[in-house]
Amino acid sequence: MHKFGLRIRSGLVALLLAGCGASPAAAPLAPGKPIDAPAAPAKPPEVPAADERVLKAFPFDKFTKDKAGDLADPTNLAFVCTEPQFREAARKAGWLGADPINAWTSLKMVSAALRHKPYPTAPMSLLYLFGRSQDLSWQIPTDHVAVRDHFRAWETAFRDGHGRPVWVGAGTKDIAIKLEAGTNRTSHQIDPKIDSEREVIVASFVQTGLVERTYRIPGIGHRFEGVNSSGDPYFTDGLVAVIEFKNFPVADPKKK
Repeated sequence: MHKFGLRIRSGLVALLLAGCGASPAAAPLAPGKPIDAPAAPAKPPEVPAADERVLKAFPFDKFTKDKAGDLADPTNLAFVCTEPQFREAARKAGWLGADPINAWTSLKMVSAALRHKPYPTAPMSLLYLFGRSQDLSWQIPTDHVAVRDHFRAWETAFRDGHGRPVWVGAGTKDIAIKLEAGTNRTSHQIDPKIDSEREVIVASFVQTGLVERTYRIPGIGHRFEGVNSSGDPYFTDGLVAVIEFKNFPVADPKKK
């Protein structure tokens, strides 16, 4: 989900609507017409022994919020690693960071949409947990700016036996660009099958060989259907996927 920080004039909005609807491969600038996403890979093996788990329960917020305080995307991921380990694993898995939101990056987003082009480091809107916006933003882009796998992550005060932090994440798949009702602003529309995106994210890290184990714990705690702060419906089994990384060393780039 990404809300552009730039208000787009009505003439440009009309151009966006015409341009982004011209190609079957491009995401439409209208709600309710998502691009089909590929099927999620199979779940990685679960860990049966609860006493091996760093997290046996999920003591964190179950939902992110937008700047206005409205409920946004649910939290559905947790990572156990240092920040350098997180960055190295994300790099190896093919995840890219996000540019900050400003007038220039918003214009780049519009231009990419008009030309049906990718924007590999496109910005993400700010969502909030623990009273602050995300610490890390990751995405795997496609050949069109409207479609991407992405998630946000926040470091928590919780630590494992190695002193490594636990990170809480919220992952969804962007599948289209839409106009927000009653405004000249655009935002990304998410695939309602957010559990599928959760498993895509888990599988991407497992294939790096840097993961010690994964398992599921209750987040929301039950099957749930909701609507995020951009008006996009979603449904979930209410589980959080925990990814515990191996305690691998990461080279200090300053010493290279």
